[in-house]
Amino acid sequence: MLSRPPSRLPLWQTWWVIVPALLLCFPLGLVGVWLRPGLTTNLRWVLTGATAAFLVLVLALPDEPSPTGRDEAPAASAPEVDAVVDQKPTGTPTAAVPVAVPDLVGQDREEARAALEGVGLVLGEIATEPSRRAADSVLRQSTAAGTEAAPGSSVDVVLAAPLPEVPDVLGLREGKAVKRLERAGFVVDVSTRVTRTGADGVVLEQRPGAATGKRPGATIRIVVSDVQIAPLAQSPPADRNCTPGYSPCLAPASDYDCAGGSGDGPEYVYGTVRVTGSDPYDLDRDGNGIGCD
Repeated sequence: MLSRPPSRLPLWQTWWVIVPALLLCFPLGLVGVWLRPGLTTNLRWVLTGATAAFLVLVLALPDEPSPTGRDEAPAASAPEVDAVVDQKPTGTPTAAVPVAVPDLVGQDREEARAALEGVGLVLGEIATEPSRRAADSVLRQSTAAGTEAAPGSSVDVVLAAPLPEVPDVLGLREGKAVKRLERAGFVVDVSTRVTRTGADGVVLEQRPGAATGKRPGATIRIVVSDVQIAPLAQSPPADRNCTPGYSPCLAPASDYDCAGGSGDGPEYVYGTVRVTGSDPYDLDRDGNGIGCD
């Protein structure tokens, strides 16, 4: 039992101060309990233990849940939400307006580039193709003129390149001439012409001629010599007077020309004549063994 304290105790030793001090400031309350006169030691321990147990029980109780049953978001997150909201666009984005592709055919490279950039398009991949048109001019475009395209789209073009020239193969051996023409990208058609004189197997003629511009894969025709030596002519009868090397016989004269030509005679050959040997009258100018053909 609590003994009656002596009168006129200091204020800090009264129960009005000790009890609140035990609950609000446990060490300060203990000072008041243990220094208050008139209390037994056992009572002091009982008051100390009871107060300590009460405080431990209060601290061990769980926090009261929120009315919604969920943890409330920390207040610090609110500014972040506001920042995200502030970053949203305030207006509706405007879709890009398609533009019409210009007609580029016939323009050179830089003109085509400027025409495309003028409407918001760009020049794409560039290819070349041999053509008779002006070099570096547009032959074709990947997107037809007038087609609508999104701004920034690219348009590919094919530009004209000079035609390769036919090499000169006159006078070359057949094999060398064919190789040279094929390396230039052409197809070769070979024909022969029988001759009595000259070298065998050389190019006498080519069509088209050298330095002519032709598309790759075009056919070039060449004529190659085929020299065939004619058998020796039989000696003319003793009673006939003929110029050696011609059949039929041409009587000796100061000169012969082909009838209908530009020669001035005085003698003329009507039709053709075989040149079987030398050709003093120069009737076989192409060397094929036939005069006036």
